[in-house]
Amino acid sequence: MGARKVTDDHVAVEFRGQEFEVSLRALHSFKVQKAMACADEDARRAYWAIDQICCGRSDEYMERIPDADGSASELGCSDEDFSAFMKAVGEAEAKN
Repeated sequence: MGARKVTDDHVAVEFRGQEFEVSLRALHSFKVQKAMACADEDARRAYWAIDQICCGRSDEYMERIPDADGSASELGCSDEDFSAFMKAVGEAEAKN
């Protein structure tokens, strides 16, 4: 699992053999972090924050994120697989 810089505020994160572009600016934003932290109170804000992190492509990413065995579901990834993806994003961000 690695990351490469795409622009000054975007990195491409490798996750389970695929590459996903994420916004470092969004990850460092207090507004985005607060929306994620308050997800149990306002899911709409949390989904907005996820979309910011995923450069407006969260729906596409949910379709592409594979299960641990590498297969993709027609219904999109599970919440466990998305959590693993977000953990990988956090680890990649910590290295940049």
